[in-house]
Amino acid sequence: TSIAWIQASYDEYNNAPCPTIETKDPACTQDLSGEQLDNSPEWTGNIGLEYSRPVSDNLEGYIRGDAVYRGGTFLLGTQARDTYQAAYTVYSLRTGLMQNDNRWKLELWANNLTDEDYGVVATRPALHIDGLNLVRGLPRTYGLNLEFSL
Repeated sequence: TSIAWIQASYDEYNNAPCPTIETKDPACTQDLSGEQLDNSPEWTGNIGLEYSRPVSDNLEGYIRGDAVYRGGTFLLGTQARDTYQAAYTVYSLRTGLMQNDNRWKLELWANNLTDEDYGVVATRPALHIDGLNLVRGLPRTYGLNLEFSL
């Protein structure tokens, strides 16, 4: 479990580039002094909880839940409105059985249970003022793992 609070801001950035998507003027500058750095949300945190118990003489069952929170932040330094990623939380869950001597483990898992849609990286194409390349976080994924040792 962790929580982080950070106030990362530009001390002085008087001639920051404007978001060309909004101004259409590549020569435009803006003053971002005192503004939040891109990709630096003020709050982040995560928590994980696990419960396990024996289900027989040589088997143990378990369930684990995790939540990861990331506060809102701009994904580009120009702070264009279309690059703002609102705060989001991603939840994951796993459950399984394992042999007490760790010879094998069977686990069912799911990540991003609520299928949260969020961006992690944004860039502008070099030759296109109106473009935005957005790398999105992984959608809901799930699977089954079988691990064993010989």
